[in-house]
Amino acid sequence: MTIMDNKLFLSTWKEDTPCGGIDTGISVLQEYDALTGRQTGTEAMFMGRAFGPSIDLDNGVMKFISSTGAVYNKDISKIPGISPLTLGRRLITHSE
Repeated sequence: MTIMDNKLFLSTWKEDTPCGGIDTGISVLQEYDALTGRQTGTEAMFMGRAFGPSIDLDNGVMKFISSTGAVYNKDISKIPGISPLTLGRRLITHSE
């Protein structure tokens, strides 16, 4: 689960059968409004269990990976403030 931009992102996994293994079933990314709890979206990611997310700020994506190595990227580049920005630059003076 991750909360960003007043949204809750929740990855869920539904096995095909009990004790089917992490490479069975399907992983789904569900999106909720964090203030109201209302579901605002759902996306199938891939077969098998999802691990993650990890946040890649340089590319503006939230990444999930499966046990088989499949990668799912959720674009988060439109979220205000998600892009890395420099805070300024350091001025170095030389004394003589």
